[in-house]
Amino acid sequence: MATQIVAQPITRREAAYYFFGATVLTMLAALAGIFLWFALPRPQVFDLGPTDGFVINQPSYQGVIARNGNTTSLVIVRLADQVLVFDRYAGSCHYRYVWVPTNNRFEDPCSGYKWAINGTLLSYPPEFSPPSRDLDQYETFVHDGHLFVNLDKKQTGQIRAEQPPEVICSNGPFSCQLLGAP
Repeated sequence: MATQIVAQPITRREAAYYFFGATVLTMLAALAGIFLWFALPRPQVFDLGPTDGFVINQPSYQGVIARNGNTTSLVIVRLADQVLVFDRYAGSCHYRYVWVPTNNRFEDPCSGYKWAINGTLLSYPPEFSPPSRDLDQYETFVHDGHLFVNLDKKQTGQIRAEQPPEVICSNGPFSCQLLGAP
């Protein structure tokens, strides 16, 4: 004859142990989450101001202090259909370029390189010079009418060993302009 086993309800002491164990596991999971939250680096996203504050086709300069304490210099260009943020230093040699309003382009006074307002390289070096590239650009987004830049997402400019078809050079490699530009 088989004996029948009857399940006993849990006692208060057993219920207290289960509750205590579940509480400890929840607290450990919360502590692990807090540790990961502070261990992971914060994205370097900066508010550059209202988008309407930037004049169309007129570059503006702004510096932001990065996570490492260094100031990152930015060039903000608002075009008719988009806003671009460039690194203030161009090329592998980190040329510091300037905006020349009479020519409507960026120019490096030391190397002679020239870039259109959208960052496209306009001057092409002679045979003996190393090739340069378009201006380095940061990822941007607009939220509630404000322009934000993410310094962690820098897009290196395209290397230009020869001129693209949208650039016209009239008097040698250093007098070029972008098709459709004024």
